[in-house]
Amino acid sequence: MLLIDSQNVDVGAKISISVIIPVGNINDYFAQCVDSLLTQDRSQFEVIFIFNGTKKTSIIDNLSNLSGRINFKVFWTPHQIGAGAARNYGISVAIGEYVCFLDADDVLCDDKLSRQIEFMESRDLDFSYTDYKVKKNNKTDATFKRFVPELFVQNFIPYKCFIGTSTVMVKKKKIDTDLFPNLQMRQDWAAWIKLDAAGVKFSKFPFCGTIYNVNAGSLSYNKLRATRGTYLMFRYLGCSRAMAFLRTLTYSFLTILQRLRELAHVA
Repeated sequence: MLLIDSQNVDVGAKISISVIIPVGNINDYFAQCVDSLLTQDRSQFEVIFIFNGTKKTSIIDNLSNLSGRINFKVFWTPHQIGAGAARNYGISVAIGEYVCFLDADDVLCDDKLSRQIEFMESRDLDFSYTDYKVKKNNKTDATFKRFVPELFVQNFIPYKCFIGTSTVMVKKKKIDTDLFPNLQMRQDWAAWIKLDAAGVKFSKFPFCGTIYNVNAGSLSYNKLRATRGTYLMFRYLGCSRAMAFLRTLTYSFLTILQRLRELAHVA
């Protein structure tokens, strides 16, 4: 991994939060992601970009808006290493007391970092997450809020992942540099299950912290792919084939319940 750019706008200041952003191919949403970093009112944070498989010549131009405004580091490799491995590398070089994860096509809501860290510090939490909005095909009128039910998270995390990765904030000392496993899908869910099993103190911050940009492609294909990825994750965690199948069925049932709950809120 090669460090190709870095900037410290406030030399000597304590960095309290490290925001880790894995970037594969730069798409139309990346500019929105970068701009949202400038809406944060806490200056003591750093952003760690992990570009993998991206053309090196296009990187600096896409980050020019950040020059002289926030602390950041840019790492690059010509190889596709996957989001999980990129996040793990970001953890290894992060210097903040807290770590956040943000996907390159998602957007932080205004002041998300400062509000979430204040919530965590006031309750001495190790891990927190928020609600989020989902925007389809970059259309405001196709946006809905995804409520993350805390009761379900605490009781059903081995069966259904309600936590959006881009909403998470966690104490760095509570995580390892191999937190995310080498899976094509569900690396984040497997990571949260590991943290839950380790007894980290976590809670929901009742705030909409992130906007997820989604391109609606073949929904049937995506659902099948997600179901298969869920099954493979349970197998990775040591479940037998039968148990992985049963847990995948439970995941599908809880997903339906979540959608019905969301539709009820919309109505």
